[in-house]
Amino acid sequence: MLRNLFVYLAVMMLCASSVLAAPKRQIVETDVVVVGSGLAGLSAAAVASENGLKVYLIEKMPTLGGAAPFVEGTFAVESYMQRQSSDRITTDQAWNMAMEFSHWKANGAVLRALINRSAENVDWMKERGVVFEKVHTVIYNGPKTWHLFHEGSGATAVKTLVDIIHKTGNKTMTETAGKKLITDGKGNVVGIIAENTDSGDEIEFHTKGGVILCTGGFANNLKMMKKYIANAEQLVAGPKAGREGDGINMAMAAGAGTESMSSLLVLGGIPIGQDPNQTLTDTTPLGQITSVLRQPLLWVSKAGNRFFNEQHSSDWTVSQNAIERVGKRYFVVMDQNTVNELKTKGTLMPYSDWVPAGTHLNLIDEGIKEGEKKGYAFKADTIDALAKKIGVPAENLKKTVADINRFTDYNYDEVFGKDRRFLRKVEKGPFYAVEGEPSFMSTIGGVRINANMQAVTDDDTPINGLYAAGIDAGGMFGDTYDLIMPGSLSSYAATGGRIASEHIAVKLGKIKK
Repeated sequence: MLRNLFVYLAVMMLCASSVLAAPKRQIVETDVVVVGSGLAGLSAAAVASENGLKVYLIEKMPTLGGAAPFVEGTFAVESYMQRQSSDRITTDQAWNMAMEFSHWKANGAVLRALINRSAENVDWMKERGVVFEKVHTVIYNGPKTWHLFHEGSGATAVKTLVDIIHKTGNKTMTETAGKKLITDGKGNVVGIIAENTDSGDEIEFHTKGGVILCTGGFANNLKMMKKYIANAEQLVAGPKAGREGDGINMAMAAGAGTESMSSLLVLGGIPIGQDPNQTLTDTTPLGQITSVLRQPLLWVSKAGNRFFNEQHSSDWTVSQNAIERVGKRYFVVMDQNTVNELKTKGTLMPYSDWVPAGTHLNLIDEGIKEGEKKGYAFKADTIDALAKKIGVPAENLKKTVADINRFTDYNYDEVFGKDRRFLRKVEKGPFYAVEGEPSFMSTIGGVRINANMQAVTDDDTPINGLYAAGIDAGGMFGDTYDLIMPGSLSSYAATGGRIASEHIAVKLGKIKK
């Protein structure tokens, strides 16, 4: 009996020692480590692979791709498709538009490098089998620079890029998180320590060429969001998991500066309290009712006053500023005639390419009923009753409605100058309102970089061996994303990843400068 007890205790101690054993550490020599597998990371790893570099791509999530499958298309000017478009712009025009939009807060040299090579990026993808369907725009009268992927998804681009990496014998490692950059005595980055998120085992990568950080920003790091973003807890569309600011924090620890940390890729109004990811379609009541929040109808604040030129309703970067200014809540007000028009003639403005202009909102009645139950849609027989339901001063709302009806009669908006094609009366009951709040898709500020995508200090001194691309890099925008040229974020990500790898390939003598 006593002997069995000793055996039992010995076994338990052995088990305990195995559980408490220190994580294993493996040392790996390589040319490049790419951290993160969105479009920036995959493009960086694919180009490095094609140029004969030994590459490890590490991704802390269980699958590769990051936000890329959510990407509908990518920006380019002077591409083969854009040249065929009747609405052509040059790289000079695009760069000047982007810099003016940012009020020169963007890094001009970085932006110039990314825009100049945007067409090459699309052509490079096309040559490798990525299918683009058309060039498009999002905003009213915007330039057609958005190259839409087949079926509106970047999933095929992910597969193409992963295939390039694997076919050249290089490796991708999921559930492997970058934890700490390795520097030498001179401040050069010479590797990175990564950790298996399941076992805790470590890999110490020693790099000849560099580490490229592409970890996807910090939208899922509430501490960072509260530190840098004014409206930190707003609704988030797209993948949020894994976006903890890992790359940015590692770079800062290595001495890198940051830029544009308060900037967001905003998405505009979403029905209050709803998951933005459930709105990105024209086939559901919620998707259709969300598109109402993007229409150039009558927009009013919580005070019952008009506050915006609604012809810009499809430009989220503009509309979100206006929405936030009036307290982060707004209402789109319409009458039965307009509801009927949206059903029979279709929408006046697009909700990106999820709900294109001209879409017949055949589910709008269902969407209104669903919204009434959930508290974001309202219906009433009179304007007084509608004002009471949405909690705005009735006298203000009645005056606002009277004004818009008068402007429609005159065919001229004397307050905001809205295009007369979008003027609609609010006079035939029942009357409706949909309430919206701001949302965003990702942070877009990060590591300070130069035109080679090298991380730099606050005084612009390059940190040898360290690169950042995608939304781990800062300086590509001003205070918000530039919807004048839709798809620019995915374009800058892919192009930036390629530039970083090419710079390393030149440094290691694989290609000429």
